[in-house]
Amino acid sequence: MLSFITPTQGNPIALKRTIDSLKEICDDFIVGSVCVFKQDEEKINSYANEINLNMQRLPFNCIYWEGFSWTLNHLASFAKNPIVLYLNVGEVIEKSDGCILDKIRQEYNCYYIDHSTEKHRWFRAFNPSEMKWSGFIHEEIVGEHRPYHKPLFTFADTEKDMSDPFKAAVYNDIKEMCYWKQLMRIVDEPETLGATSEGWIQFAKDNYQTMKDRLNNKGSRWHAFSSGDLDWYLNEAYNSQEFEKERFVSNHIIEFQGDPKYLNK
Repeated sequence: MLSFITPTQGNPIALKRTIDSLKEICDDFIVGSVCVFKQDEEKINSYANEINLNMQRLPFNCIYWEGFSWTLNHLASFAKNPIVLYLNVGEVIEKSDGCILDKIRQEYNCYYIDHSTEKHRWFRAFNPSEMKWSGFIHEEIVGEHRPYHKPLFTFADTEKDMSDPFKAAVYNDIKEMCYWKQLMRIVDEPETLGATSEGWIQFAKDNYQTMKDRLNNKGSRWHAFSSGDLDWYLNEAYNSQEFEKERFVSNHIIEFQGDPKYLNK
C-alpha cells in the first residue's frame, strides 16, 4: 500500500473526494493542516473514523514562508510505507491501466501520473528515503531517478468547496498570497530556485510588478497573514469592505501550468 500526503487550508469536501478515490491503494493518510477555520479542521479530523489519518498541524501561513517543497518533505517524513503519493486536494484517480499497486516494485523509486487532456508528467509518487522535493513553488522531486516507464494512473481535477462563498474567497486569498510570495521569491532570491524549472523565472519577472501591486492592495490582510496573526487576518477578512468587494477569478498568474512560452519548450 501507499502513504498519501497533502497540505490543505480547508476544503474538507474536496479532500474527502480525494481520500475516497485512494482508499484501495493507500492505508496511510497524512494531512498537513494549514486550516484557518476550526470547523474545517474538525471535519477533516472526523475522517479518522474511516481511514488511518495522521493530521499534522502546521502554522496557517507555513507554505507562505517555507514553500511547498519543505511542506511536502515534512509530511513525507511521517509516512509508514516506502512509497508516498502526493495529490492536491480535489484531485482524484480517473482511470488506470491495470492494478495500480502491481506497478510498485523495488527497482523503481518514482512514478508519474498523467492527465486526460494536459500533456505533462507529474512525478507524484516517490520513495522519500531516496527522493526529496525541491523548489519553493512548482516543485519537483530530486535524487537519482529510477522511474517506472508508464503512468501510475490518470488523474482528474474536481472542484474545490464552493458551498460557503466567504470561505471560498478566503481560500483563494491565501492561495494568491502563497503563490505570489514564492514566484516573487525566485526573482529576488534566484539561488533558491532549486528544482523549479528556470522558465518560471521569466514568468515571475514578467508578472512581478502585478503580483507586488496586488499583494499591497490586500493591505492589512496581507500583513496579518504574513505575520502569522490568524485572529487579525480573519478580522480583516470579515470586516474589510475591500475584501467583500474583491472577486477571485482564474488567471494565468495562478492557473498557469506548462506554457511553452515560459518553459522554453
